[in-house]
Amino acid sequence: MGGHEPHRMGYGPGMHPTTAIDTILDRSVVLGYSRIGPALRRHWWPPDPPPGSMAGRRVLVAGVASPLGAAIAAGLSRLGADVATDPAEPMDRLDALIHASGGQGDAAAILEPHRLTDRLREPLARAGGIVTFVCSTTDARYARMQATLAQLWADRLRDDGVEVVSVHPGWVDGDGVAAPLMRSARQGADTVVWLVATRPAAGSGQFWHDRRPRSTAYGLTRPPDADQRRQFWDHVAQATGTAPWDTTADTVREFDFAFEPSYRLPALLFGVTPATAQVWLDADELHVRFGPWRLRTPRANIADWTETGDFSFVKTAGPAHLSLADHGVTFATNSERAVCVSFHRPVPAIEPTGRLRHPGATITVADPQAFVAALESTSGRAG
Repeated sequence: MGGHEPHRMGYGPGMHPTTAIDTILDRSVVLGYSRIGPALRRHWWPPDPPPGSMAGRRVLVAGVASPLGAAIAAGLSRLGADVATDPAEPMDRLDALIHASGGQGDAAAILEPHRLTDRLREPLARAGGIVTFVCSTTDARYARMQATLAQLWADRLRDDGVEVVSVHPGWVDGDGVAAPLMRSARQGADTVVWLVATRPAAGSGQFWHDRRPRSTAYGLTRPPDADQRRQFWDHVAQATGTAPWDTTADTVREFDFAFEPSYRLPALLFGVTPATAQVWLDADELHVRFGPWRLRTPRANIADWTETGDFSFVKTAGPAHLSLADHGVTFATNSERAVCVSFHRPVPAIEPTGRLRHPGATITVADPQAFVAALESTSGRAG
């Protein structure tokens, strides 16, 4: 493993002070999702897209009748994009599809984006485009379903080279109500415009808010398992007359983290709980979720792995940690057992811009032997 041993390396925390403030804003909800959020976060979030960065790129914004949809279309136009607003318009090539219709929370918020994404799959694949689900419905249940649908489409379109993400715009003043905490439509549109224009290297399937990937589950809330997600897809497919889930490609293995009692409180302070910490592995991709942190990389990028353990509590408890020696990342919820994975090409994880990349990751999965066996089976080698 090239000496990637976190319990000997002197790991320091990977959380910059601004990231800690950002996490507090996110957990408070009121501060993070109101107009206070962007007013503070703009001082440390990633740079704006350069002028003209969308020139020559074709974008469809579905939902421009809403103030938020109109603001997204205007923002992309200012960057030079060729913006279409009629979903019925023929598309030969499409660089971005944005579902911004929102609504009061009904089946249309799920069915129409699904149907349109299915219809425009080929134009998106030709361009290696991006699909963005804007979770702006006033009903939180439908917003969660939109985020789940985006993750399912991310899996479905991975082989097409199409990225799929979801975005929460915050509390947007879409009806002109003069509420002091509401964001303007332009503030709500910011992350959507930034994402489509910059395409950060955080990976498909992410849920974004204020230019950073976020967790879709908090506290005791657990995301739907593979069977629930598949059933949800099939229900939507039946209602829209589209293809059911392809079970022949459904080979994702899910691994939980093992939480040592002493690690639970430090982890909780950073949004890491059993409900927000999982690892997914299939023949195509490794995906680690650790509270607000994400690591995604193609399976082919995994070079080697080994079981390890005996970590320092001080150097591993709480947030994701960065190795000061080799820039490896550790996702730890106990001090005893983990799997250390190394990569052919370093990958982003600990900060959202993708500038800092890691040659390896240490992951304290609950069943290291099963995780190693899954890595071996997807690599085609044993041991």
